[in-house]
Amino acid sequence: LVYQVFRHISNKAHNALAEYVDNSISSFERHADILKPLNPNGKLKVEITITDDYIRIEDNAFGIEEENYQRAFELARIPLDATGLNEFGMGMKVSSIWLSNHWTVESKAWGEDLKKTFVFDLKEVLDEEKTAVDVEEVPANADEHYTIITLTDLSQFKPTSRQISGIKKHLSSIYSRFIRSNIVDIYVNDELLAYHEPKILNAPHYKNGGEAIEWRLDIDYSFQGGKQKVKGFITVFDHMS
Repeated sequence: LVYQVFRHISNKAHNALAEYVDNSISSFERHADILKPLNPNGKLKVEITITDDYIRIEDNAFGIEEENYQRAFELARIPLDATGLNEFGMGMKVSSIWLSNHWTVESKAWGEDLKKTFVFDLKEVLDEEKTAVDVEEVPANADEHYTIITLTDLSQFKPTSRQISGIKKHLSSIYSRFIRSNIVDIYVNDELLAYHEPKILNAPHYKNGGEAIEWRLDIDYSFQGGKQKVKGFITVFDHMS
């Protein structure tokens, strides 16, 4: 089964956790007009808790809507909209199976009056060769909006306590643009992640000498007939990292 393949892919803990953050940011940005007036400071909040026994990811994004719930948990489905972050695509499923044998998703979409809970047990799915898992629904306040993913019975790839600081550093870097733009607050084990802009090297050309220059090259181009765009910069830091 494809589930078993997911357990053996080459991955890193910070990349696996980033898939959940991608989903949260994508959900928030797609519904920013609704969520900004509702959320504290108009921002998205993502909380990641990592322990020896479980990993939990909580957000106050829009939640998974009724129309997307089935698609979100069909393993072979890819996102309908590929222009943004990979909302509810393969990444969340691959990461969950890579990190754990048992995971639960609780989600309440804004404006809907049901909370949905999805439970995935890898052993049960494999033993019974399941192709679908039931979704439990219970009444809820239509104004609530969140998604909580809890991973238990963690795999051998679960983050160790020594990896936590590295995970914080990587996530701060990956989502630097969103953190700087005050779009999201990301917490890992109750610590708010911050991105500190590195100092760019200002020095003469290493061959030609002369006056000091800032070692930064801005890039802004498109390809595939303008359908895809890349914008950012390449730089040499003042201190190697």
